[in-house]
Amino acid sequence: MVTSDTYEFKVISSFCKQLKNKNGEDYIKIVKPVAIYKLQCLITDISSVTEAFNNRGDIAKNKCYVYHRDYKDLLVKGGYESICKVVFPEEENKKIGYGGSK
Repeated sequence: MVTSDTYEFKVISSFCKQLKNKNGEDYIKIVKPVAIYKLQCLITDISSVTEAFNNRGDIAKNKCYVYHRDYKDLLVKGGYESICKVVFPEEENKKIGYGGSK
């Protein structure tokens, strides 16, 4: 059930497995490098949206980071501008100054 204060994000992640080598030392093996799953959460639990960078240091066009109170940093599908509009909607009648005068 999707309400007005929730949003479904497509989260990009990788799945890892912790293994031990012959010497008994722990190491991590990446099982699936790119895994996309859906996460529905409250928009009020998100405090910031940040642009993501690709391997060359350029801004990724269709990915950004969202900081959620419970899930921490999440790399999500969606452009920075479009996610900002969902998370931080602009009020049409913003009151500026004393007594609401513009």
